[in-house]
Parts: sequence; structure tokens; C-alpha cells
Amino acid sequence: MADWGRLILPKGREIDPVSSPLGEWMAALSWPKRPQKCPEKRALRVADFSCQSESRVLGSMEPEIGSDESYFQEVLKLIDVALKEDIRTGDITSQACIDKGETISGRLLLKQGGRVAGLPFLEPLFQKVDPHVCVRLFIEEGSEQRAGTVLGTVTGPAQAIFSAERVALNIIQHASGIATITAEYVERLEGMACEILDTRKTLPGLRALQKYAVKVGGGKNHRLGLDDRFIIKRHHICFLARETRHPIREAIRKARAFREGTKIEVEVKSLDMIEEVIESGADIIRLDNLSLSLVRKAVALV
Repeated sequence: MADWGRLILPKGREIDPVSSPLGEWMAALSWPKRPQKCPEKRALRVADFSCQSESRVLGSMEPEIGSDESYFQEVLKLIDVALKEDIRTGDITSQACIDKGETISGRLLLKQGGRVAGLPFLEPLFQKVDPHVCVRLFIEEGSEQRAGTVLGTVTGPAQAIFSAERVALNIIQHASGIATITAEYVERLEGMACEILDTRKTLPGLRALQKYAVKVGGGKNHRLGLDDRFIIKRHHICFLARETRHPIREAIRKARAFREGTKIEVEVKSLDMIEEVIESGADIIRLDNLSLSLVRKAVALV
């Protein structure tokens, strides 16, 4: 059985996991005489893959926003778009060169060590192209693995595997790169009363996958969208400053009146603003581009 895919995670830590290609995949396929038999099907559970314990079966109930189930469902939508974008009317090269009845089997091999993410999406991805493709995983989602580790195997119709190959590799490559870099920052903060949060600066259509990968890397999701918490920024404060001498206080009052019980976060650019935010009872203070010395003073005030 040949190596079906080799995963290379980014070597340079200066790479931005959101805007830059995260490594390269190299694929080699073979046609074994006796493809391995697909194991019996079982219910796919988040607990099988997630870094956070979960026991509910996917699709069994309405998922909570930001939960692993909701990420899974959103990434499935992304996979539909990606397959349509790549395959279009058909993989004409595979259709021309490979008989429909041919089957293949290969290993997914990790070429560079790191935090592996995106494994739960492999089987549904391949089975969207052909339900007869079988994916067997040998490692846990979110685990640290050394170069040379066999992540799993893919077995089934050759045309389908060739057609889905690039999308599958892109998903795993991107998610693993983000998870690996996130895990490095989380490790640096070990022992401190501090967490790594992500942002909304995600690529269009990839938010669920990228935020899921941050969680796998040990980071925390901040705001998933504009509707899940209030974040009062400078432009909101400047707008209200035309009407009142206390725009921060007024912004917090308006936010509470608009949706009671929702967290309120305020972005500040000076120590004076921090005092007003504290007095007004905001839940979270965001320090925007403060110097290191001012950050120390701000933390002391809080």
C-alpha cells in the first residue's frame, strides 16, 4: 500500500495561518490487488474527534452556536462548495484514464510533526463524491504527531478518491496549520492567567473551519459573528460623543437596553477610558494598541 497523502505543516513560524498557504501536500496513489475491507459503520460523534468532551451524536439535535456540532455542519457546507468548485462537471482526466470499477487504497502520512486537525471531515467529504469510499483513522483529532505518522487509510473507487483528493488535502492542511501554530502560542502561555483568543479576521466562507482549528489547537473562540456579543469600538463612541459628554456610559446603557444579558466588551485606547468603562459596568475591556507599559498599568487598574 503506497502513501496516499503526505502532510507538510509550515516550517516558518512567521507564516500567517489565515492568509498564507499552510504547507504543501504530496500525493502518491497505488492500485493494490486486495484493497482493505471497509470497517462497519458507526455513529459519528464529536467526542471521537474533539479536544473538548462531547457526547451528543451529530445531527441529533439543534447545535449550539460555536459548538463542535455547529462547526461540523458549517464545514460540511464548505465542503459542498469546495467540491463543486473543483470537480465542476467532472474529473475528466480520471474518467478518461481509469475504469469505473477500479479501486485503490493508500495511507495518509504526516511528513512534518504538528497538531493534526480536520480528520472528522475526511469521511463525509469523500462520501459526498462516492458513498463507497471508506476512511479509517488511526489517531485522535487534536493530537500531537511526529513526522512519519500514518494518520489513516482511504479505500474505495479510484475515480472518486482522485476527484476528492485535492479538497481533502486542502482541508486537513489548512486546519492542521492553524491548530499547530495556535498550540505553540498556547504552550508559551502555560501557567499564566491568560488565554489565546481568535478574531473575525477569517477568510470568507472559512470561518467555521478556521475557528474550529483554533479550538483544536487549544485556543478560545472570541466572537463568531456580529450578533453574539456587543463590542463597542471607537467609531461607536465617536458617534455618541456628538450627543453626550459620556459616550462610553451611554453606549453601554444602550447595549443593555437593546439585548439584556448579552456580554458587553469595550475597546479602549487610554487609561482614562478604562476608568469610565469600569464604572459603567462593562463585562470585558479590550486594550487597543496600547504600549507594553500602558498594558501593565491597565491590568493593575482592573
